[in-house]
Amino acid sequence: MAKTGSHPVAQVLLGQPDLYEWRDYPEGGVWDRVSGFGYFYHAHPGASFVREHGHFHLFHAE
Repeated sequence: MAKTGSHPVAQVLLGQPDLYEWRDYPEGGVWDRVSGFGYFYHAHPGASFVREHGHFHLFHAE
């Protein structure tokens, strides 16, 4: 990503026509069945973008 000037949020939103608040990106999240780890990203309402655009949620399922 550093070579292309990209960042993790841009990669997760790649190909998405619009960004909606509180929607999980990518839809349904990403899960690794071997390790049990997963993640998704969501954006916060516009008024909070000054402090934080959104964030990733990381999970581990046993």
